[in-house]
Amino acid sequence: MSFPGKGQQALTPDQQRIKELEAENRQLKTEQEILKNTQRA
Repeated sequence: MSFPGKGQQALTPDQQRIKELEAENRQLKTEQEILKNTQRA
């Protein structure tokens, strides 16, 4: 089986959406931690 590009499979729309949501989730968790830390100060 061959892969396009740099050895990565093309993502299905669902896989792409999951990837986007996981990135958004990481961003929101980071922002939440920042807000928690500013409330303590």
